[in-house]
Amino acid sequence: ITAKSTHIGTELIMDGRIMGENLSRCGRDKKWLSEKLRLQGYDSARDILLGIYQKETDTLSLYPLS
Repeated sequence: ITAKSTHIGTELIMDGRIMGENLSRCGRDKKWLSEKLRLQGYDSARDILLGIYQKETDTLSLYPLS
């Protein structure tokens, strides 16, 4: 049996607010985040309840405010 490693992502957006320290810790900046938001159809972090970055796959999962 092989163990599959699971990685917990880093919160970059919580309750519409950018988590600046987490963003810089991931080696990313607000310009990068704005582009990722735009590519997924969002104008601003204010539209997002939770945004989680997976460094291993370089993906940003966004959960919009309802």
